[in-house]
Amino acid sequence: MLLLEKVFKIINESGLDYCVQNKYEMMPETIPSDIDMMYRGADEAFLDSLVKKIAKECQLIIVQKIVQGYYQFSYMLTYPCPKEKFQLLLDFYGSITWKGIYQMMPADDMIADKRFYKCFYVPSNYVEQKYMWIRRTIKHDLDDEHISIVRGLFEKEKEESVKKLTTDFGVDMTKRILEIIKTGDKQIFYDHYDDFLKPIKVIAARNTTLGKRISSYWYKASRVVPQRLICTCGLSVAFLSPDGGGKSTIINRIEETCAGSFCGIKYIYTRPHLLKNLGAYNPVKPHDEGTDNPNPHGKKLHGKFKSWIRFLYYITDYILGTVVKIYQMKVMKHLVVFDRYYYDYLVDLQRYQYDLPKWAPKVFLKLIPTPDIVFILDGDPENLYARKKELTLEELKYQVVAYRKVAQTVGNSQIIDVNQGIEDVVADVTKSIILKKAKKVAKQMNFKIDENGYII
Repeated sequence: MLLLEKVFKIINESGLDYCVQNKYEMMPETIPSDIDMMYRGADEAFLDSLVKKIAKECQLIIVQKIVQGYYQFSYMLTYPCPKEKFQLLLDFYGSITWKGIYQMMPADDMIADKRFYKCFYVPSNYVEQKYMWIRRTIKHDLDDEHISIVRGLFEKEKEESVKKLTTDFGVDMTKRILEIIKTGDKQIFYDHYDDFLKPIKVIAARNTTLGKRISSYWYKASRVVPQRLICTCGLSVAFLSPDGGGKSTIINRIEETCAGSFCGIKYIYTRPHLLKNLGAYNPVKPHDEGTDNPNPHGKKLHGKFKSWIRFLYYITDYILGTVVKIYQMKVMKHLVVFDRYYYDYLVDLQRYQYDLPKWAPKVFLKLIPTPDIVFILDGDPENLYARKKELTLEELKYQVVAYRKVAQTVGNSQIIDVNQGIEDVVADVTKSIILKKAKKVAKQMNFKIDENGYII
């Protein structure tokens, strides 16, 4: 049985009154980027319980629960260690609402005449047409594929569709729709956009009462906003290692394996970069900060005064940048990946051209925000040297020991053995990131998981 067949079997057996809103032709053979479902007659606790059952019976891990809006919930599920991008995103909507335009299409309208298709429910022919035009209008997006889909729906019952379109949208919008279906000219939609938007606003006004508006505002203020700000859906991770540890390769791979568990991955070199590189303020020869250092010990150290200025300036960037920039990325459900971090200063000040005493980074250590996971890539110095000969073997021997000490000092640290094959390393890192997210969601949804992230 295909995965989506199992998922919808569970949903159907639960008794949830729903229908899939779009992209259903490709299912269950193909998993779309997201599965939008309109539902009615269920509350948040019911949906939580349903998704937990799906995760448990399909051997999946819940990595995101997002409160999107007024009784609108998204759940992101994945495997404990995907080898490529995998995402099962279940979106549950009680109505179609967009930027202050409420109840453009309530669940009752969408579900009323639903029909069974393959292994799930979808809207009736006309309701799907109506939904398509509402969705394309609020997104201000109509392309040739959309026109082809709506033309196919329209031609199944032309006369009935014209009557219902005129009743719902009025004469002007229906006239434009028929022109688009006949000619395939999407520019008509853009040239007469107001003819599409006005009727939809009228529908929304007809479906919305003052009480519903107040309830929606209150729900957002008391539930959506606090959940987004307090229980951030993103994570920040940092990779540390001596040269030859394979940071770049691993980071490139987890952009695939972890992509389905977040709404984006942000790569950051060394520090948050809320503040510009100090070199950018040089009036004579301004320059940006590089992201590559092929000769880490080949440059002359800065003087002590300049070293202290740079050091304290970048400490400020770590503190303010995390609060302002990194936190925002996590609220936006991103995985933030640091290639190196402040903790490198504990091992190799020379790489950053600092002429500072070794105790300096230790003194300020407690001021530095700790990423959710700090990966220490650890390997035999000889293997690291064979991969990359930018530092001497003796220096690598020193750094391997020093990074192990960092792992004992810094919270959230995990040592990853890079003597093993790259796929095994990527698997270890991927498992750790997904498990970290699974633990956050388990706490949020109040259930227990085992060491692999599966629901107990």
